[in-house]
Amino acid sequence: MEAVTAVPSNGNGKVATVRTPSPATEAFFVELLQALRGALAHGPTGATGPTAGATGPTDPPAYMTLAEALARSGLSRAEFQLAVAAGEVKVRGRRYRRKDVEAL
Repeated sequence: MEAVTAVPSNGNGKVATVRTPSPATEAFFVELLQALRGALAHGPTGATGPTAGATGPTDPPAYMTLAEALARSGLSRAEFQLAVAAGEVKVRGRRYRRKDVEAL
């Protein structure tokens, strides 16, 4: 059970109360926080987090920005825009398909 201590009024007619936890409640929360701290120290594992063996390479995104496409293709901006206009590179919004850019 918690002890309730009355404190002076705040000047607006409202009296604030301060509740102090019992030693048993405080001990429970201390144990809970220590258990959580220990669990977080080990990091996420399993189905909801990364596992130790899942550090392999990931596939690059299917589309790239104009700057990435220009750097990857080695073409000038004008030459690249001509390739896009000719239909050699598929465009999705402001991104260009990686497979088409690498084929240039």
